[in-house]
Amino acid sequence: MALARWDDRDHMDFSAENAYLFRHAVVRDAAYQLILPTARAELHGAAIHAMEARGQDFANQFAAELAQHARLAGDSDAEVRYLTVAAQAARSAYQNATALELLRRLCELLPYGSEPHVDALVSLAEAYDFNGDTEPAIDACRRVIDLAARAAPTAQGLRAATLLPQILRASARYDEALDVIAEHQSSLERHGDTPVQTRQLMNLAAVFQHQGQTDKAVDAARRAMELAETGSAPELFASALANYSFQLIYASRPKEAEPLLLRAVETLKVTGRRELIVQAQLGLATLYVHMGVRDKADTRLRETLREARAIGHHRTEATTLANLGVSLYEQGRDDEALDYYQAALELHRENGSRAEAAGVLANMTSLYNSSGRFVEAADTASRGLAIAREVGNIPNALTLQMYLSRALLFQGRLAAAEACLRQGIRAAQAGGLELEHAAMLAYLANVLLLTGREAEGEQCLRTAEESRPFAQDHWRGVRISFPVRCHFLMANGQAAEVRASIAREEEIAAEKGGLHDYFIDVIAEVGVLEMAVQTSDDSVMWQGYVIEKMQPGLRRALAEHAMHTEEGQAVAAKHPAAAATLKRLSANTAPPDWTSPDWQALHTGDSFGMQRG
Repeated sequence: MALARWDDRDHMDFSAENAYLFRHAVVRDAAYQLILPTARAELHGAAIHAMEARGQDFANQFAAELAQHARLAGDSDAEVRYLTVAAQAARSAYQNATALELLRRLCELLPYGSEPHVDALVSLAEAYDFNGDTEPAIDACRRVIDLAARAAPTAQGLRAATLLPQILRASARYDEALDVIAEHQSSLERHGDTPVQTRQLMNLAAVFQHQGQTDKAVDAARRAMELAETGSAPELFASALANYSFQLIYASRPKEAEPLLLRAVETLKVTGRRELIVQAQLGLATLYVHMGVRDKADTRLRETLREARAIGHHRTEATTLANLGVSLYEQGRDDEALDYYQAALELHRENGSRAEAAGVLANMTSLYNSSGRFVEAADTASRGLAIAREVGNIPNALTLQMYLSRALLFQGRLAAAEACLRQGIRAAQAGGLELEHAAMLAYLANVLLLTGREAEGEQCLRTAEESRPFAQDHWRGVRISFPVRCHFLMANGQAAEVRASIAREEEIAAEKGGLHDYFIDVIAEVGVLEMAVQTSDDSVMWQGYVIEKMQPGLRRALAEHAMHTEEGQAVAAKHPAAAATLKRLSANTAPPDWTSPDWQALHTGDSFGMQRG
């Protein structure tokens, strides 16, 4: 066994490779076990004193090792002291697994409910949140709030009262977040300092945005930014800047958002807070995706992905993977997009982030629908829907339900699609989810138009267009209900009115930046309709849709519907040439299964028709 140079303490080598100078670990362990327990404890204590003799700053560099020495020496005070230093160092170095292990041990040692214990619990909650471990983070926050409630509100209790809604909204649990905000609002106003109030305003902005209250969201985010600018730390001001920028993006004001996000990124680079930098970078990339600036979006996303992986920020990594999937999907690179979606899904599964996993499944469903893989779309949507309902994320569940209805519709399962939407509309209305309610009404209007019930469809569409979410955020209506309105106009042969409407929207979109992609498909169909009107050729269009462009399953279903239902027969009587084209083009497509619940009647109950065979 080689011996360390204990005789020359001023030149002792504490490097990792010389920490143990035994020639083999087995020899070292055997020698250690031969020492009596009391002697071992004394030796561990001596190791602490030897390191501290070099100065406390020097000893703190080895805090994790000294905490272990203190534990084996039976010195709980020293263990707590060095665990605290080591945990902070691990978090600063983004050694997340180590930080969690140290903080858990620290919480076990400290007297329950003491101020140091509450401090450690808050740090533990933050570390769990950073690592993407949502449920443990929520549990730690609730324990802090409970402990703080037993005495006068403490600073850490107020911090947990803002951290908890932040974690909840990041997991799309907006109702729970709003409940927490309301519960602690008065306490925060009485006792909260500027940083705490700033964070809570940022939380409120995110919740308002989800509720479709765009003006309130922008106002809350602006107040948070102004409050943070008056005296908060630079990183909090930068975060508030980024939050305000996000609300501007959601309000379709991307040109205003870009300089603010760039400023936020540069401010955060000075602070060195890498976890905040990656989130601001992700916001900037999302902005470029929204504006259709693909090169900038992809560059920022890949930079964000590298940095998120480097610091182990799993939630940002998974979100970035999903956003890269969205960007690739919008470029028509479906297989690559699916690879990124799968990677994001796997990461969410590893972290137990089930709500976020359901969101990725929604993205995958959208991709499958757009690429004509409707069976896979229905299966993926059903999986996501089950998860979203199980975790209580009703908004996400309703989004998946909308996507499921599209998959069913494109397969030609008209009754199942309609039943899916009607059940979703009732659930959204019961839950007070105005945005999802309006969106599903627009989707249902589309189904009703295709199946000849134009009057009922018109009523649904008008209700959607006049809803508060669409009235307050014009671009939500453009994305969701405007294409359906165009098809209603085209069903009446009003191609000129459609083209004029699109021109008006494109002019506004050009000023705001982006959004042109929402009109491309409709513009193509308008051109076909104009040609049909000029040549008096009624055979190319069915209820505002180009028959040749319809999915085969839907086309066959509509042909059968035109022959076997009163509504379909009425439409066929008005457009006999189109009905004949439907029948001819669907002749080689397999007919529907008439024994299926989907085909017993258009108006089924709540069954989605998914449990066949």
